[in-house]
Amino acid sequence: MPKSFSGVRDAKEVENFLWNVERYFKALHINDDAENVDIASLYFTDDAMLWWRRRCMEAEKGLCSIETWKNLKKIKSQFYPENVGFVTRWSLRQLKHTRTIKEYIAEFTRLMLAISSMGEEVRLFFFLDGTRGRKITSIH
Repeated sequence: MPKSFSGVRDAKEVENFLWNVERYFKALHINDDAENVDIASLYFTDDAMLWWRRRCMEAEKGLCSIETWKNLKKIKSQFYPENVGFVTRWSLRQLKHTRTIKEYIAEFTRLMLAISSMGEEVRLFFFLDGTRGRKITSIH
């Protein structure tokens, strides 16, 4: 069963909510778009519920369509933080190996999860750049 989504402006929260709901549909073999929309909307709370109520009123007036899962996934445009890619890349550029390599790898990996369009060579560059000047002797 998916966790509820409150409408927090956090890319990870939005992505995880959508992924969990899609896994829920798959596990229950729910393939009907309208049913997917109805079920997913049951997990909205707080700001997400207010957004959903507004979308439903707009749909009743014929101003938008929310009958498909693809349309519901437009929730990203409402709840994704602005410039999430830029902010994540900036954080990655600032990341330096100052504690253990294990902690550095964990933070690097967390940031990489938010950037899907970065090639392996660029990822390696950023990883090595963050370790510049540090001798890696232990992962603990």
